[in-house]
Amino acid sequence: MTDVRSFTAPARELRPHAQEHANEHEEHFVDDFAAILEDSCVHRSTIGCVIPAYNEEESIAGVIEALLRQTRVPDVIHVVVNNTSDATVRIASNYSGPHELHTELGEQFTEVFVHDIGKNPDKKVGALNYGYSLVEGYDYLLGVDGDTVADPRAVEYLEAEAVSDSRIGGISAIYTIDDAPIRGAMARFLIAGQRTQFAAFNLQNMLRGRNMAVLGGQFSIFSTTALRDAMAQNHQSTPWVKDSEVEDSLLSLQIKSAGYLTKISPVARADVGGMTTLSAYDAQQVKWTYGAIELMWPGQRGDTKGQPFHPNLRLR
Repeated sequence: MTDVRSFTAPARELRPHAQEHANEHEEHFVDDFAAILEDSCVHRSTIGCVIPAYNEEESIAGVIEALLRQTRVPDVIHVVVNNTSDATVRIASNYSGPHELHTELGEQFTEVFVHDIGKNPDKKVGALNYGYSLVEGYDYLLGVDGDTVADPRAVEYLEAEAVSDSRIGGISAIYTIDDAPIRGAMARFLIAGQRTQFAAFNLQNMLRGRNMAVLGGQFSIFSTTALRDAMAQNHQSTPWVKDSEVEDSLLSLQIKSAGYLTKISPVARADVGGMTTLSAYDAQQVKWTYGAIELMWPGQRGDTKGQPFHPNLRLR
């Protein structure tokens, strides 16, 4: 950096006391000017949030409100509604438009957009890729499920760690399920089992140096640079593809193969939606297990390389 002292004019001949005062004033000016130059070089990262939503009329309001209550509010929030048959679009539209917010980190601004893309054969994958096309110019993509409510500091914590290390391609929050509103013996029994499952999954990743094998789409932040590199390496036009029943797992493996780290945050937390009926719980577990088997063995769908020794896949 150019020495700012070279821009100051030489002092005129003054009496000793006046000369001392002039020197002190000049030093304050130099320090203040240097601070201004230093501050002007600081880059504030940008975050584009994408919420794929399918029949989320019961939860979408809480999801958006939780994002608007963040200490670090995303710079833009895109709700991408697909294949819906309920009031998700109408409820989400109540929040559309600009928002000026007072937060612990100061005044912040964001804008909420609601996109109804109608019938989409690619379902959640199609909604995520549509959202990516809207935020690919941002530094980070924050993926949030339409039933996930984040802790107020979750985005702040995820961004801070992502910015601190350029090797990080994505970071996931710690997931659990809020069991307070759950009613009914069977529903509470199923939610208790899912909470235990999430706790075991989180603990395993914590014990492996916080290396997250699968960045769950419920609440994760991705470097758009890492997404572009993963797309280029796999000759894809979009980050998410339908070569797996578990699209988040496949993308996580691709990001790691591109040379980036995938982490789980030790402090960012989010409550996800749980399965309260036996049929819904069974369908979820079958999907996750079937998807894990596909990713273990090569060439099952598309041209997946196969990772039979992957710890999370073997655990499934």
